[in-house]
Amino acid sequence: MSIEGRKFFLCADDVYNVDFLDIDYSIASFADAPIITASADENDVNIFASQITSSTARLNFSAKITGRVTYIITE
Repeated sequence: MSIEGRKFFLCADDVYNVDFLDIDYSIASFADAPIITASADENDVNIFASQITSSTARLNFSAKITGRVTYIITE
């Protein structure tokens, strides 16, 4: 998808008792490593992205979580 010429990828995954989530957004065909913004149902958990490439990344959680994780990936 794109808005005003910028590509983005939006997804939500349900997780159960995990402390990281590997994501694959290769379908978006980003040329470079994108910007990743993520949030979770559990507001007391911090999320940060690592191992970011043009097609995959890992979302790391500050504690094990169960619930829905939503992420937006933009150029």
